[in-house]
Amino acid sequence: MADEFSAVETFIKDFIHKENQARRAKYLEPSATDALAKIHEANAAYENPIVSTGITRTSDLSPDEIKKYAATGNGYKPRSLFRISAYTHPKYGTLYYCIVGASTPDTPTAYAEAFVVGRTTAAISIEGDKLKGSHLRILAQYRLCDDCNGAGCGQCGDTGWTHKLGLKISAPGKPAGNRLIERPGNATHQADWDSRKS
Repeated sequence: MADEFSAVETFIKDFIHKENQARRAKYLEPSATDALAKIHEANAAYENPIVSTGITRTSDLSPDEIKKYAATGNGYKPRSLFRISAYTHPKYGTLYYCIVGASTPDTPTAYAEAFVVGRTTAAISIEGDKLKGSHLRILAQYRLCDDCNGAGCGQCGDTGWTHKLGLKISAPGKPAGNRLIERPGNATHQADWDSRKS
């Protein structure tokens, strides 16, 4: 399981880097072709090509437009990766919930989204991903519930999360372990993070 956690951590950190580069390219890259190349790199992490980062770009940017959008483009940062929690799902096998922060600076750092990662037999390969002959992909994405800040309420079905895109997984399955990476600064999320220590 440790090797698989390492593979998932490498995969999601690579995605976080590519997602950040794509967000910045949308606002800072003069060439639409070059910006789209970075956007497509980030989107390749998703199992379903229709389900993606949602980042788009349709035309080249002039120097004046780049200057206009510079504050927005430079405001993006790579998300914090707080933890990876594994679950054994009866239908989908082992799923890894990668809990991340926002794509813009937040103080204190806090949970924002969960990328659900699993192995697929998709034809698209990731360089260096050779475990079990299948590929890690983002299967779903969840957002921290706005109404309860992750505590669980009627709006989110007491899970603390709301479905954003991809597979809609009603229950993650049986807990199968955690990898704690970066402790969040938000007190509520610190308590959750601390409760997962072995």
